[in-house]
Amino acid sequence: MSQLSDEDEQQLQTLLKQLLRSINDRISAAPSTECAEEILLHLEETDKNFHNYEFVKYLRQYVESSLGAVVEDETKTSTRADGQHAIGSGHDTLIHAVTRRTRESAEYQQMMQTLKSSMMMVVESLINKFEEDQLRKEELHRERQHGQSNSQYADNCSDSDSSFNQSYAFIRQEQLQALAEKLDSSRPKEVRWEALQALCCAPPSDVLSCESWSSLRRNLCAALSESDPDLSENVLQFFAKSFSSSPLNVTREIYTSLAHSVESMFASHKLNFAAGVDVNRPEISRPLKQIRLMNDFQKEVTTFWIRHPEKYMEEVIESTFSLLSFHHDRGSTSPRCEKTLEPVHLLALLDVKATWFKKWMHGFYSRTVVLRLLERKYKSVVVAALQQCVHYSESCERFTDESADLQPAERHIPGSVQRSVYTRKELEYVFFVHSLCVLGKLLIYTNGRKLFPIKVKNRKDPVSLTDLVVILINIMYQHPKPLHHASSSHTDSLSPSSLVMELLWTLCERNDAAESLHHSAVIQTLLDPVIALLNDQQ
Repeated sequence: MSQLSDEDEQQLQTLLKQLLRSINDRISAAPSTECAEEILLHLEETDKNFHNYEFVKYLRQYVESSLGAVVEDETKTSTRADGQHAIGSGHDTLIHAVTRRTRESAEYQQMMQTLKSSMMMVVESLINKFEEDQLRKEELHRERQHGQSNSQYADNCSDSDSSFNQSYAFIRQEQLQALAEKLDSSRPKEVRWEALQALCCAPPSDVLSCESWSSLRRNLCAALSESDPDLSENVLQFFAKSFSSSPLNVTREIYTSLAHSVESMFASHKLNFAAGVDVNRPEISRPLKQIRLMNDFQKEVTTFWIRHPEKYMEEVIESTFSLLSFHHDRGSTSPRCEKTLEPVHLLALLDVKATWFKKWMHGFYSRTVVLRLLERKYKSVVVAALQQCVHYSESCERFTDESADLQPAERHIPGSVQRSVYTRKELEYVFFVHSLCVLGKLLIYTNGRKLFPIKVKNRKDPVSLTDLVVILINIMYQHPKPLHHASSSHTDSLSPSSLVMELLWTLCERNDAAESLHHSAVIQTLLDPVIALLNDQQ
């Protein structure tokens, strides 16, 4: 097939339009041409329907009809040439040889030239039609906008509380530039509040792709750290909308901004929780709301970050670990010393079983980055989790009744009518549960186990993998069954025995991980209750 007929080109144009319509949502969400090109380049990897598109089927059929005879002839020639030697070891296999010679053939060059020229004509025709449609739309838009105020976009904002049910109107670059200037921290509160209201009514895609986004982002972050709830609440509302409607290359900037904002708040205010915490207090509720939004994003981002460059995912993971590794100088490690609230306490309160970390460790794509960062830069995150488990084991009698009093932690959010105050022991317990779930996920994988042994405070020798398993078994023995006065199955699942049993069961199911249980210290710890029972019977 040397040339495409007019009918073929018309068919090709129709099929290409169908393909573009099928992936319209993904391309439209791209903030730049480069991102759209990236999506198209990796479409086969990320779209399960790729080979079912008629455009792809057409191209496959065209290639087969153009080169089928060439491939067949080259295959026969290569096979006859030197017998089996022609398909011997090394790179010069039959497939490689046929592929190379086919690509060097005149038929292949002719096919590529024909396809390129035909596609250029098809794409040019589509672009011309698109520009004509745009001109007509702009003309209609100007007619509709004629006589209306430039502030019309602010009047169409929905009053709905939902982040996903807003009515948007058009907003121009000049208006976004003006909003960025009005959001400057030097402006009066009323001016900034009105600018935020207008920003919340604009399409997030327009805002995040505008030329003023850098200054807007800087001023939004400044407003986020303000003590005035009117400003910070509006910023969070805008960020929530942006998370739901923007690609990762943009939302990662919002996420890292939230992480930096929370870290700055903790750095500037040292909060003591020895007497417990009230999540309705402004200094607690502001970072808690931001961490809650981050946690929602953490649990959703795994569904789509594989479609983007790894560097975007790495920024999200690294900013998370940077936040969780933040801590004030604790000084003494005595159980009776001052208790300082840290970001991980609030994250544990919202996601007690570390669902976010389990999702990040589930896929190889993200797990590789998580383990690499933990090993090279943020091992302190693992150290803190291990330290909390060791501390719980050493002072377990102080926690005996805590899991019975612990209600489902995920429901306890600011504004909850059920609960707003948490005791010190409850915060330490949810931190223990969160830490145990993180460590349990690490132990499943070889590179996670390689993080051990780990040096922790108040222990002379580093804690090895065997030491950790023994510690967990002892915790299980101290709570041999779910607490009888627990009020729900959810609370039972948060009991120390249930958590440790689940972790050990998972290790036993994996042959490579089960090796960590094949040590005399572990066997001896498992047999201790049996030996004690036999001695009592004697």
